[in-house]
Amino acid sequence: MLPSHTNGSLPLKLILTGHRKRLLAHLAYDVVLPTYDDKACAKFETEQDKERNSQAFTYAIHALYQTLKSLEGRGTGTESRALTLDIYDIYAPMDGFHREKYEEHKEQCESWQRDDLWEHRYEHSILRLLEHPELPSLLSPSSFNMYMSSRTSRIVEPKSALLMARKLSNVHSITLNLSDDEKKYPHIRQQSRY
Repeated sequence: MLPSHTNGSLPLKLILTGHRKRLLAHLAYDVVLPTYDDKACAKFETEQDKERNSQAFTYAIHALYQTLKSLEGRGTGTESRALTLDIYDIYAPMDGFHREKYEEHKEQCESWQRDDLWEHRYEHSILRLLEHPELPSLLSPSSFNMYMSSRTSRIVEPKSALLMARKLSNVHSITLNLSDDEKKYPHIRQQSRY
């Protein structure tokens, strides 16, 4: 996995240099959202948190697409090589089992020594791809997959996933496993579809 970073760096640019560009056939990409502090674990995400996460998600996806675009058409061989692109996981470092102190926090919750919402903190938060018209079209991906489970990953609005897939000119296979099970706020579910 090559996680994105909110500090502006993208390891992919550092790794895919010279002849390595021709060898890229499968990319599993994680998006790492901004972290939150220990106190925030016991509170639902605010509208400001949701917007900040959508901005970080947008930045990571734009950086990925721009990096892949820079590999196309430069005599690297990537223009004819089939690429499988997986958006594998989207999380903040304090989300569930991604936490450094996961076991310790779990035990503290079980013994009533810690208040924590775990995945309920963000269960009604849906990530949106902002500024999608500026997302570059890509030739190399022939397969695009998103595996988002509300138990292990953040939820991406279906509309955003489709907008990402739409920018892949030569895609032959698309697999989207997205959560669309918002029951408490049906208007959010409706908005994320269209």
